[in-house]
Amino acid sequence: MRSDKKPQAGIPFSGQVHSYTYWLVTLAWIGLSWFIRHDTAPEGAHFIPRAYGIEPSWKLWLFLITHGLIGLFCVAAVATTYYKFTGYYFTQDRIGFARAGGSDISNWVSLIVNSAFVAAFAFLVPPGVLGVLRPYVLIITSSFTTFAIARVVAIVTFRAIFGDPSARSGGL
Repeated sequence: MRSDKKPQAGIPFSGQVHSYTYWLVTLAWIGLSWFIRHDTAPEGAHFIPRAYGIEPSWKLWLFLITHGLIGLFCVAAVATTYYKFTGYYFTQDRIGFARAGGSDISNWVSLIVNSAFVAAFAFLVPPGVLGVLRPYVLIITSSFTTFAIARVVAIVTFRAIFGDPSARSGGL
């Protein structure tokens, strides 16, 4: 059963621009990019290469880009939860999704959890552990954790906004 509000589809990316912390997330990604660039430079501290177990090269950049893109796909977990609470798909109600905090949840959870996993692998997991599987384990474990945390945060947030979905759509 759909909620009582009228959906606002908007154009693609309108959900991102209408999120409450769009500019803060943008600045955070710019700051993270700056840190990565300086960390992987020859005179850098090399925390990120240590986390992935790869020396700075095109392979490290490929893993970094892949990790970032996979992390951004956690919007699917949040959008699925949004549908269960409102009855609207993300593409039907981009503006409502953003105003309910869906974009903020997916962006911040992805950024924070992925950064925490990279820091944990850099400082807590000794170099050489997991061998050539290290970057894959890092990406896969952080991605699953990102999806799980994003879903839990979305459930808590949307339940506070829309109430219990079980009365409308059969529950979660």
